[in-house]
Amino acid sequence: MPNRSASVLRLILLNACEELVPQLNGRTEMQIYQTISARSAGKRAVSTARPKVLFIQPRLLFSGVMNSPNIGIAYIVAMLEQAGFPVFVIDLTSTKRSKRSIGRFLRDESIAMVCAGGQTAVTPQSLEYLALAKKVNPAIQTVVGGPHFSFTDVESLKDNECIDVVVRGEAEYTMLELCQAFGPDKDYEGITGITYRSKQGDIVRNSDRELVANIDSLPRPGWNHFPVNTYHRFGTPMLGIISSRGCVYQCKHCITWKTYDGRYRRRDPRLVVEEMAYVKKRYGVDTFFFHDDQSFAEPKEMASFLEALGQCPERLHWCMPSQVATLTRYRHLWPEMKRLGLFEIDIGLEAAQESQVEYYNKDYFGRDAVLAFLEEFENKLDIMVSAYMVIGSPDETEESMRATVGFIGELAEQHLTRGMTAILTPFPGTDLYEELRTQNRILSRDWGKYDQRRLVMKTLVEPSRIRKYQMVGFMGVGSPPYVRRMWNNRRSENRFRRDAAKTLMPLAIFGLLTGNYRKLRSFRNSLVARER
Repeated sequence: MPNRSASVLRLILLNACEELVPQLNGRTEMQIYQTISARSAGKRAVSTARPKVLFIQPRLLFSGVMNSPNIGIAYIVAMLEQAGFPVFVIDLTSTKRSKRSIGRFLRDESIAMVCAGGQTAVTPQSLEYLALAKKVNPAIQTVVGGPHFSFTDVESLKDNECIDVVVRGEAEYTMLELCQAFGPDKDYEGITGITYRSKQGDIVRNSDRELVANIDSLPRPGWNHFPVNTYHRFGTPMLGIISSRGCVYQCKHCITWKTYDGRYRRRDPRLVVEEMAYVKKRYGVDTFFFHDDQSFAEPKEMASFLEALGQCPERLHWCMPSQVATLTRYRHLWPEMKRLGLFEIDIGLEAAQESQVEYYNKDYFGRDAVLAFLEEFENKLDIMVSAYMVIGSPDETEESMRATVGFIGELAEQHLTRGMTAILTPFPGTDLYEELRTQNRILSRDWGKYDQRRLVMKTLVEPSRIRKYQMVGFMGVGSPPYVRRMWNNRRSENRFRRDAAKTLMPLAIFGLLTGNYRKLRSFRNSLVARER
């Protein structure tokens, strides 16, 4: 190559504004020339032979870490990797990375496709990273997915020029076909389950994709692309797993059952246990969180799962989300569930008053029935319980909110490890959102505010009052009895309870110092008086 040094100098000067020079230290002259030449050419085009695909998981709003990496992304990257596509994941939930660093990564790796998504509240972050990708190289294909974009596909494409394709619903096979079709001519016409921007700039919405008939046919999640050692629950390393997709319930404010067209598909419990044992062997993690909206909906499902666990030589631990209505159908299995590794359940109680629970389209259990249920799990079986309440529905009264936050405070004193209260949020695609939209009661379409802490719809009660009740419900669990329980649990024989106590004790003490538990007790006393 004649006069290579002069060529290198010219290219460095041309690209200095993009901060390439610091990245060239230690490279030979030939490597410098090849790197910058490829970078310059990459501004106009990307490799189309086997497109390199990058998935970006935005940071969560409430914490830097969740129980497990995004299992949806993990399934997709496993599918693409199995087909031979080079895939990368930048997981901002567990690691910090600047936009400048991400931009350099896009250039260094010649990324051809960038994918992002997430729940409604984090979608503004996803859009920022897609805009960054387009700034780095306009030829990069940008793809979004997840519940929010699935139900706002056309609107999202109209409002955001940085989006090229929206993947609707289940994404494993859709993403595979997108990658297979990637190239200069990009023919997406026959790919079901996508909405995209055509070469002429028109928005094209292809037909829906059929749900995966057998979810056991999917490859195991690609946890190798995530920093698995950073994920935990109260300090215990943990990874996710699924026993099903969809939900048997159809709650007004839930998006999951809508995403899966109201269908509930089960996995073979034996394969679930095999996957848990495999993950323990490969990643050294023996504790699992079921990423189901409803785990083991029927007694026979739970019985089969327990049978497989009993035959497994590995000792495994697990926690799962469920409902009081579901768990009471297989009460006889509770002791065996404990023996075979269940250490915590997450349940949605929603509200204290029957009218509110029915508004959410859920089964109602009276105060005494709930107390008896929680007493059995939390205190007799030594299985921790986390319970969730919701306030701020459109026509809810202050009396109802006081009852709900008072009830969560009462339960936390003796019957919960963790109790939380959220503000009702009408996520796009839910029955609740559609109802409020037709009534012209949606106040904001700033998706970043859909975080279950702010009001985005018209309500009977002033937003500031609802926020106050939510904070009382959140901090008021720090009552003297709850603080004593957490203090004593630090010496519990149950290691999961010890870890939870160490994590929750500072919050409990802070709640005690605020004095909010006194308000909860007054709310609770009025509720008990009414029921009598």
